[in-house]
Amino acid sequence: MSDYDQEDNRTSMAEPLFSSSFPVPPRRQTPSLHDVSFQEENGAVFRSADSTKRVLAELAKKKRERMEKRRAALLFTILFFTICTLYVGSSAGSFSESNVAVDKSMMKYDEKVSEKSSLKKDNGGKSKVKTFNATETQVSNKIDITEFAGLVDPSSPNKPEETSLFWHVPRSGGTSMKNIMGQCLGLVSSSEGGRVIGTSQPTFLSIVDVNGLRYVNVDTTTIEGITEARNFGLAQSKLSDVIISPYIIDISSIFTSDFPGRAFTLLRDPIERAVSMYYYRMNIGDLPDVTLEEYAKGAGIENNWMTRFLTGQMEGELSKEKLERAKLILEQKFLIGFLDDIDESMLRFMKYNGWTFSEDDTEELNQVQCVQTLTAIGANANSMKYDMPKRGSQAFALITWQTQYDMNLYEFAQELFNKQTKKWGSKERKKKDKKKGNK
Repeated sequence: MSDYDQEDNRTSMAEPLFSSSFPVPPRRQTPSLHDVSFQEENGAVFRSADSTKRVLAELAKKKRERMEKRRAALLFTILFFTICTLYVGSSAGSFSESNVAVDKSMMKYDEKVSEKSSLKKDNGGKSKVKTFNATETQVSNKIDITEFAGLVDPSSPNKPEETSLFWHVPRSGGTSMKNIMGQCLGLVSSSEGGRVIGTSQPTFLSIVDVNGLRYVNVDTTTIEGITEARNFGLAQSKLSDVIISPYIIDISSIFTSDFPGRAFTLLRDPIERAVSMYYYRMNIGDLPDVTLEEYAKGAGIENNWMTRFLTGQMEGELSKEKLERAKLILEQKFLIGFLDDIDESMLRFMKYNGWTFSEDDTEELNQVQCVQTLTAIGANANSMKYDMPKRGSQAFALITWQTQYDMNLYEFAQELFNKQTKKWGSKERKKKDKKKGNK
């Protein structure tokens, strides 16, 4: 299965017992510029052997419970048919009396429903459902996301003082996006490309040319580079057309109300992303010889990467409050795109950031073909073909457990994507949604 396979509907699992591994920071995607190994680059890993035992025990318990439910259902079915057989032999008079009783019960039920309906609306016809939604909004407003104060609301129009910010989620088409922005659109980026190995630490910001691509000379894919970018005033300099980083909380700190960031991201089904990461690391030799199931047990797998990087909790158990916080951040600060809908996503990114193709017809044609090629074949895709683990397998269950908060966040992002169609969607997608009744 390729990196562009369509997602399947996932079944939710129980709340995780705790995070079984420290979420691994993203692998830099330009090996030609970096010779640092994956382990050196990503540091310590938090794992517990007890976590795997607990998860396996929980899975085995669920399997036993399913079997018990099936047995109970079978016994209930037998009992039901026995009762039906006895009931058929009852008298017609008894049946009529039962009918009268049912009719009376239904009348009482209708009266209660009518009474509830009359009480449902108040204040000029406003329903209690409206009040509930208002309460939900009040709860959301209590969640503190002040560290993202420098990022604008995704519904706002693009302004000259803003700088685009791409949150790079590893193995989600980020390298393709980098190439599209730099190679196809000719944008100046701030990413790992700006710090070529062997160059001295910068004393001021400048634009450098690396193999025909233009970068600002700070590496915003590392914490050290983000500190440099903040100290040098990267957002205020307006040298970058787009800033790229996986460390969304840290990079957000470089923006201010006068020079805000305009955030967008490209997401992928978390289970597909986890499997892709496994085969990618196996292919480049950054993993020992472990099976996918062993990997999912804690031998290197990332635990809810997106939720952790959005909320800043890198270790320990994640709470549902953290998930709600991550959802609020996506809703209020990001334009959403999806790898499995890359063409539509790219059109939205162009419109959202105010990017345009060249006015020269020949150059415009080259740019369009460049974008179409990269969205079709991708960049940095796994060279080896592989199959996704089958639903019901141990590997699938373990990966689902390791990514369940991210799966919930991903499904919420899909809802946001549909809502954002009205403002940023292509004409074709708007027409398509209108036909479906999604106005």
